[in-house]
Amino acid sequence: MITMSEVFTSQNPRLQIIDTGLKCTIKSGYYVTIPKSIRKSLTLGCGDEVAVGLTGQADELMIQKLHGETLNNKMIISEKGAIRIPIELRRILKLEKEDSFYIFLEMYNKALFLKRTL
Repeated sequence: MITMSEVFTSQNPRLQIIDTGLKCTIKSGYYVTIPKSIRKSLTLGCGDEVAVGLTGQADELMIQKLHGETLNNKMIISEKGAIRIPIELRRILKLEKEDSFYIFLEMYNKALFLKRTL
């Protein structure tokens, strides 16, 4: 599992960030729904635990299927593919309901990145 600080600072050529061209929006209860195509690509399903944290620049969310222990927040994917953004991350990023994010993938480590739209 990669760490949040490694995401965009690593010189590892395997870490290739892919712009999916997709967006998601924070809904009631501070949930975001991960599009089905992204969940399928990352083999994420209902009930799976994911680690949710910040990237090295601390301005993007990183979501990755949980493998072992982590210091990041642990969340469970709902039946509809949604996860709740933890309150401490909402505060750090100053997130509000209806904020939108661009979705990026890093396939080598099967990670999902959410970068807020401007």
